[in-house]
Amino acid sequence: MPELDLQMKDFSLPPEDAKPKEFKIGADVFIAPPVIPAVVLAELAGMAGSLAETQQGGDLMAVLEKVASLFDGLLTEETAPRFRARLLGRTEPIDLHRQAIPILQWLMEVYGLRPTEPSSSSASGLDGGGGGSTDPVLSGESIL
Repeated sequence: MPELDLQMKDFSLPPEDAKPKEFKIGADVFIAPPVIPAVVLAELAGMAGSLAETQQGGDLMAVLEKVASLFDGLLTEETAPRFRARLLGRTEPIDLHRQAIPILQWLMEVYGLRPTEPSSSSASGLDGGGGGSTDPVLSGESIL
């Protein structure tokens, strides 16, 4: 009987990718899991699409709620409520444009969900369909 030549491919994450993603705002540390579960990723994709639609209507509170929902899906159950409270509240508020949006962009980059640098065409404002986010919130454009 011929001997089988079995090979094992190891799909384990490198140690640096198997660690939670952490960031800090003031005294609060927020934690995202090492990997986004597929079901959460699907929910986030749906939320991002509805966020773009909400932006078109100009309802800032609806946009803020959708951004908070994105973070609910990205952050751990322990830290997401505090982020939501600060984003939507008046006590120790999180700045949407200078903190929340750059954090979303950073998380997408560390999860490998978008390029870390815009393509040369999108950097010049002439996006020919290559690279960069087309979502105005994730790209840092004004939401109203």
